Amino acid sequence: MSRRLCARAHTLGTALLVMLVVALQASGSTRQANAVGLAIQVSANRLVDGNGQTVVPHGVNRSGTEFRCIQNTGIFDGPSDAASVLAIKSWTNVNVVRLPLNEDCWLNVNTSGIDPAFVGQNYVNAISSYVDLLTQNGIYTILDLHWSAPGQQVANFVAGQLTLPMPDLDHSPAFWTSVANTFKTNPAVIFDLYNEPYPDNNQDTPAAWTCLKDGGTCSGVPFQAAGMQTLVNAVRATGATNVIMVGGVGWAGLMSQWLGYKPADPLGQLVASHHRYRLAWCATEACWNSTLLPIAQQVPLVTGELGEDPGDVTCTHAFVDRYVSWADSNRIPHLAWTWNTWPNYCIDLITSFDGIPSAYGQAYKSHVASFFSDDFNNGSASGWTMTPSGYWSVVSGELKATGPTVGGWAWQSASRSLGPGVTSFQANMATPATALSNNGIVVATANEAYQVLFVVDSGNTLQWGTSISGTWSGWTAVGSIDRSALHTYAIRRDGSGTFSVVVDGAVKASNIPAGPASVWAGGIGTGKLFTQAELAGQVLGTRFDDVLAWQ
Repeated sequence: MSRRLCARAHTLGTALLVMLVVALQASGSTRQANAVGLAIQVSANRLVDGNGQTVVPHGVNRSGTEFRCIQNTGIFDGPSDAASVLAIKSWTNVNVVRLPLNEDCWLNVNTSGIDPAFVGQNYVNAISSYVDLLTQNGIYTILDLHWSAPGQQVANFVAGQLTLPMPDLDHSPAFWTSVANTFKTNPAVIFDLYNEPYPDNNQDTPAAWTCLKDGGTCSGVPFQAAGMQTLVNAVRATGATNVIMVGGVGWAGLMSQWLGYKPADPLGQLVASHHRYRLAWCATEACWNSTLLPIAQQVPLVTGELGEDPGDVTCTHAFVDRYVSWADSNRIPHLAWTWNTWPNYCIDLITSFDGIPSAYGQAYKSHVASFFSDDFNNGSASGWTMTPSGYWSVVSGELKATGPTVGGWAWQSASRSLGPGVTSFQANMATPATALSNNGIVVATANEAYQVLFVVDSGNTLQWGTSISGTWSGWTAVGSIDRSALHTYAIRRDGSGTFSVVVDGAVKASNIPAGPASVWAGGIGTGKLFTQAELAGQVLGTRFDDVLAWQ
């Protein structure tokens, strides 16, 4: 976010003069190993915890640590104590904080005239203590190289920009060597190698992507750049196994060639990082589908920064609403900018550091609170109510309904309460071609008086139906599908009291009436997975996976 001058109420003042290099480097002693067992790693195209359960990070950026030190005004912008961490944790489902860092402050170079309390080992210790607090409270940390500068240039506000187009070869590899050594025993820490690269004069060109990967002499970069491969190598040379985030070009907003130019990581722990703002690149769903989804299908994709436009006079959240709904439906993590209280800054998430949201922040808080995800990879169906319980079990990371039915008709369901404001419920599902049962998903109000059902029957026909205060609508067919293959089924609220049914992202029917708007005002209260058998002794075999709910 550093490119926007209006994006900081920093009291920047006059840019500091170029100073002599201070030879001492804060080495950063290795932190004590994570005592709470919090961990995150890459598995195929997902992030998973230490139990193999998919983690979808949702969180906030905590700005200040990239600029306060170098401007000789402190380290954090606001409190950094346990209470401040608990305030972040009080936002339901927030599980990650991105902390921007300053290269000069960490390494104690170009810091002549700055209070020693704000730089070098004191800076390292302050960051480390805050990361410890986050970890102890079950919150992942992303450490981001936000401000950097080559040679004797100070990593501060320079020539109309708050960041340079690339990390520098002079200091950035040493920065990441030190940071990696400091946090390599904490697997809950992610390394974001550079905030917002924009080589080759902010273009989406082979020259820009080559510079991003390899560094060196680059168009639009007036110094020797450190490429992402160099920085990955620096991290891995320390023995650190932490997840590494690598952004795109165009201020991390252009991702068209990310897969072709990603650096090599011997551990396979790379994440693609991108930033999304309303007036920046790729601000439409069509672009997200064509550019971002192909990346997300191969590696984890994280939206490291997300927001409207910081120059807005009237604070809105329509773009963020639209993006997070798309991202959540595709399990793409996102972190909003920013957990700060700057005056006259439209996209502050809070009005005070005790977690009171701004109007803008309240929208994001509500979205994140509604999110639910379960892939059953931890071998458990905790939180689900299964009826009859004997038919359900978790096998190989899937919830399965198995066993012969009793009687001439049987209904087996796994249901759970959902968070406030949920508007969409989705699950992957497959059923053996030999099974004669109907199988599907249901959304309902909390008291289950109003329901929408979406099924695929034994003849591979897709059908929807509603139950409104006990009155059954009957089934309406909306096409057919090979139900033996794994497909993604979703029910989404169109408006106040109407719904759509969706398979693999394609809408099969919309504007399905499901009762008065008032009964859905609090969102979808209950989500169900079910199988319905009509013959005695029918052997079930439906498997469900990757259940999602979001606003």
